[in-house]
Amino acid sequence: MENGLDILMRNIVLFCFMLGVQLFAQDGSLIGIVTEKNTGTPIVGVNIYLPEIQKGVATNQQGQFKISALVPGKYTIKVSHIGYKTIEKVVQIGSQPVSVDFSMQQAVLRSSEELLVEAERSQVGLGAHISSATLSENTPDDIGDFFREIPGTSAIKKGAFCCDPVIRGTTGEQLNLQVDNGIKVVGGCPNRMDPATAHMQSEDLAKIEVINGPYSVRFGPNMSGLVNMVMQKPANYSQLEFHSSFEGGYETVSEGKKSRFTLSGGQEKLNFYFNAGIKQFSDYEDAKGTVVPAHYDARDFSFKSGYNFSSSQRLQVSARESRHKDVDYPALPMDADKTDTHIIALDYLMSRGSGTISDVHAKVYKTDVEHVMSNLQRLDRSMNGVSGSETSTLGARFEMQIQPVGLDKLFLGSEFYALKMDGLRTRTGIEGTMMAGRVFNEKIWPDAGQTHAGLFAEAKKSLAASTLFSAGLRYDLDKYKGNEFDDIFLTFYPEGRADIDFGNFSAHAGVEYTLDNSSVSLKVGQGVRSPAIKELYINRFNIGNDGFEYLGNPALEAEQNRQVDLTFAQQAKRYYLSATLFYSSMHNYISAEYDADLPAIMKTVPGVKRFSNIDQAVRKGGELRLDLQVLPNFSLNNALAYTHGENVTADEPLMEIPPLEYKVTAKYMSPKNAKNYIRLTGRIVAEQERISSLFKETTTPGFNVWDIAAGYEVVKNISLIAGVENIFDTWYREHLNRRLKYTGMAGQYFYEPGRNVYLYVKYVF
Repeated sequence: MENGLDILMRNIVLFCFMLGVQLFAQDGSLIGIVTEKNTGTPIVGVNIYLPEIQKGVATNQQGQFKISALVPGKYTIKVSHIGYKTIEKVVQIGSQPVSVDFSMQQAVLRSSEELLVEAERSQVGLGAHISSATLSENTPDDIGDFFREIPGTSAIKKGAFCCDPVIRGTTGEQLNLQVDNGIKVVGGCPNRMDPATAHMQSEDLAKIEVINGPYSVRFGPNMSGLVNMVMQKPANYSQLEFHSSFEGGYETVSEGKKSRFTLSGGQEKLNFYFNAGIKQFSDYEDAKGTVVPAHYDARDFSFKSGYNFSSSQRLQVSARESRHKDVDYPALPMDADKTDTHIIALDYLMSRGSGTISDVHAKVYKTDVEHVMSNLQRLDRSMNGVSGSETSTLGARFEMQIQPVGLDKLFLGSEFYALKMDGLRTRTGIEGTMMAGRVFNEKIWPDAGQTHAGLFAEAKKSLAASTLFSAGLRYDLDKYKGNEFDDIFLTFYPEGRADIDFGNFSAHAGVEYTLDNSSVSLKVGQGVRSPAIKELYINRFNIGNDGFEYLGNPALEAEQNRQVDLTFAQQAKRYYLSATLFYSSMHNYISAEYDADLPAIMKTVPGVKRFSNIDQAVRKGGELRLDLQVLPNFSLNNALAYTHGENVTADEPLMEIPPLEYKVTAKYMSPKNAKNYIRLTGRIVAEQERISSLFKETTTPGFNVWDIAAGYEVVKNISLIAGVENIFDTWYREHLNRRLKYTGMAGQYFYEPGRNVYLYVKYVF
């Protein structure tokens, strides 16, 4: 039976949808052409963007653009392209088409750190992104929390920090997570305490870009999804300038404190950006008053500086360091004592905008992660356990864009990285027990290394004024080597399989047809990934959500995903609608099977599972998005996502598949100041009954949770963001949360925080 609150929320949502019916009356549009200032030639691929409604298009081969179905009113037009100065202009849109032409002047370059917006905005269905405008209005403590903003994505929680992204039911090593278009950060924890998202801080984030599926070959092996975290970078200046800001805030639920300082500046040739921050959070209470261990301390800084040799060439150096300590992971056997990360990168970009070779981008980078975890704070431990691991990645990427006769664009490139992983667990018997004084040293993996090399080509071709075709081909070569194998590991694999090679082909093709205000996109692709070092070599560690120890398998085959996406999109005068259906058939799906003949290291676990390939798994589902511009300053955004996963071989559901979810956001923004707004957000999540018995999943009840936030510029340069998360203090848990293994709470479910009130202040000077 529905309670009063459920009925109220349902009626609010229905009312908001009905309100949109009256919005489809008059039609306004914006048309124009963009040319190069000195030569007058049209510029292809210029980004025409309306920030008030977060909509945009790219210019075609003739430099022309059209944005249709606009609500009458004032709009800011932002015109940008790599290698040119950004133009902003305010126009008044009425019921008749408005023509505005732009003449762009070459300028100093920005670093090439983005995947989608500059090059791919015109391609419907390729991916999604969380913009800088959205990020600036939100205050998540962890980057993983942002993935609940994108339809079809979610995150796995093992503690209050460092969530692991999930895209349409794929996660972990199945996803390609990278930083600033090409930097690969591999954590040291076999339980993924430190995925790539853990080494970046949400307050330093400029944008998140997501490609749903194997539909790009340019940015590394992409089996089922790609995430690019674009971090803040230097701005361009025509004369010497310096800017800085300070922000800080407090959250009630975890007594959380955050602060961050930024300093940026430069002139036409040389510019820089520096920021540093601190976060300190304590345990929290769920809505029923249960205390959940959630302490962590995070400190970080980053620095980027670039030199513009000319209007078409730039060299940039980046450095980043993050340090986490005393991080609680109540759903894992251990907590993280420390995680220290160091990243350095050098980028060269040449962008001439025209010519046979129009763009060249080269990157070299190095990442180092030191991770230490232990169970020394667990009162019910039978032995002291300390695990330390170190990973190091040295990589490079090269890409050039050429414009051969017969094609709009052709991207050719290569990439390389060498990964080394070292790990050792030491167990010591506790005084007063039968194992007192005994010491056991066990390799997490056998000082393993991976060498990766990839070659790719991706082309785009306009078949007609309304039809765009794209295709890509990629070859990846992976070589693995293990050293110093554990004696017990060798009893399972006498050969050791110290040297393992993979050669993988990936490909995709797509076509997009545009007619007036609508478009249809069809994409097909095959993405292939080699197994990860953990899946090949791990030596009986408790890394799953089912309590078993896991053993690597050097005989694994590469995992394949064959996928098709069909997307329809329509931009009308007061709404934007998009609907996507996808079907994915995964072969040699990497899973794990129980082996009764394998002895466990820890006597408290139910047994050992060995990584293995299963013949076939299937994922299917889709996303629906409807953005309504109810009034000139009031918007209503709706998103619905569903994924159905099936282990065809075992005839049971796949594990860790998020349930059906609907999200609604209502926002009012002041017509005089975009920093003044109020936003109500609701998530309505269905029960998840489709669970994997092989991995001991349990059903998860449905829930709805509501947040409210507001921003206000008190005086010039001082602004506030305040809000309440979980307004109604709802007691709920996410299906992807792991079960608790913490002292006194083992086996209990991991519930989300109760009502949380927060306030953040930002001062720009």
